[in-house]
Amino acid sequence: MKKILTIIFLTIIYSCKNDKPTGVWMSSNNRIHDLDRGYESLTNGFVIDFNNNNWSHLFSDSSIKKFKIDNSKSLLKLKNDSLKINYTKYNNDSIEIEYFENITAVFRPLNLSFKIEKSKQQILDLLTNTKFENIKDSINIDFKLEFHQFDKTGELRNLRGKMYGRTIYGFWFLGECQNNYFLTFAIDDSEPINIYQIKSINSSSIELLLIQETDMINRIKNLKPVYNNVQN
Repeated sequence: MKKILTIIFLTIIYSCKNDKPTGVWMSSNNRIHDLDRGYESLTNGFVIDFNNNNWSHLFSDSSIKKFKIDNSKSLLKLKNDSLKINYTKYNNDSIEIEYFENITAVFRPLNLSFKIEKSKQQILDLLTNTKFENIKDSINIDFKLEFHQFDKTGELRNLRGKMYGRTIYGFWFLGECQNNYFLTFAIDDSEPINIYQIKSINSSSIELLLIQETDMINRIKNLKPVYNNVQN
């Protein structure tokens, strides 16, 4: 009988350890509870690094906060903050957090194998100095160097261009996580954000991996320069 109880106990312990989140996860395609109420699109792009106990956002390099995790209670507690965050893990596919108003944040594991051998500044220079082909027949975008009027961190920049004949007034920023880079932009200040992981940069294109996208953009796979000035 003791042997059976020991086996059951060890099985439970192993199961709990095996269920502990690991790796780096990012919030995307969050669930909005009530579309008629306001919500913040930048609740997408939060990053949880369970290996190093870091909580941050792609938007800002200075946003990193340390946290403690109580796996038995599925609880995160940010250091120097009284707030405790409950999470629910669904196998290895997603983690849901009820943290933001009117939103369930949905975190999914990131594949951080697309390391780019360029600095963030080099990629910023490339994006702002390159004219790209239309992303759809009627949409072209320009990644401007100038900061957005609502920027307070030195990260949010102006997005301009044309969409169906009207001028685009949006924003964009470049996020980084362990030498992986994420291009995020919104066609309009009031529109949800689009998030892409940069897979590679070569002489003919910037290859992108879709993470989150609005219907009006429709599956961008790459950015191709009008003039062949993308450098290896």
